[in-house]
Amino acid sequence: GVYLAVSASENRKKSDKGPSEYYPPNSAYRCTYAQKWRDVARIYSIALSNADSVVVKNVLETCGIE
Repeated sequence: GVYLAVSASENRKKSDKGPSEYYPPNSAYRCTYAQKWRDVARIYSIALSNADSVVVKNVLETCGIE
């Protein structure tokens, strides 16, 4: 699984939101976060919403990750 230690307040902010509604406040983690979303969705054959898919694709392109 993908587990990350985060504060209780940040965990509440994220809740069940996808990348189109939430990104961690640490901008240096933005590329890794998008990559993890993409990879987990692929591994488990999970379809991302259109909005989440667009955001992840755009972030990964900005980061130079295919």
